[in-house]
Amino acid sequence: EMLIANGHIPPFGEDIGSKIDDPMMKKLYQAVSGSDAVQLWYDQSLPPELAQVHLDTTQALFGLEMTPEEAAQTMEEAARRYHGEN
Repeated sequence: EMLIANGHIPPFGEDIGSKIDDPMMKKLYQAVSGSDAVQLWYDQSLPPELAQVHLDTTQALFGLEMTPEEAAQTMEEAARRYHGEN
């Protein structure tokens, strides 16, 4: 209930849908609870060093500051550096 009160959706498993008042959170809950599968956000599965590059390049793409090719190259270079060091 504390999570709901603070605008978060707690882990599923019990009927929390009736406890959510925020219309957007209720819509999100309904979409997720009715799904066969849920894909986590990509940056959450990356090591922090690569997640930050992903977030930065995504922002640059939406800001039209970088082409898709430049973003891919930047991410590739960061991944090579990371895996070379780890």
